[in-house]
Amino acid sequence: MKHTRLILGIFIIAILAISTADSAPTPVRTMIKIGSIDYGSAAPGNSEPVTIMVSVLSTVYPQGICGLDKSNFKIEVPTHGFGYTAIAIKKVIEVSGGGSCSYKVVIAPGIYMGNQYKWANSAGAFNLYYFKGGNQIAVATFNLKMYANWP
Repeated sequence: MKHTRLILGIFIIAILAISTADSAPTPVRTMIKIGSIDYGSAAPGNSEPVTIMVSVLSTVYPQGICGLDKSNFKIEVPTHGFGYTAIAIKKVIEVSGGGSCSYKVVIAPGIYMGNQYKWANSAGAFNLYYFKGGNQIAVATFNLKMYANWP
């Protein structure tokens, strides 16, 4: 009788463990999707802004996370071999409609020790980070092609 109760107890614990494991939450995955890049009047030798269309997508919000602002993003130059040493986010504009959210991230060469940097006559790779609550959640790398004779 004791063995039967023990086996029954182990069986019930095993069923509970399996049902708990099956109901474990799916981890939330977040990514930055880089869309179109509008160079506007930016060119080598000037510091005019470039606008990058960006969406921050997650398994919870596959149409894009809404309500973000400049404080949710950071940009950096991962390597300085392309002639770029500083880059800055000037502003972030939310573009929503049709049930989705994306952002115009406006970037330009940064200012260092009172000097305004200018776009270099070369390609450059940049990292764009998404932060939430001070924690880095996602990163995307994209390229800008800034050539004097580039259409």
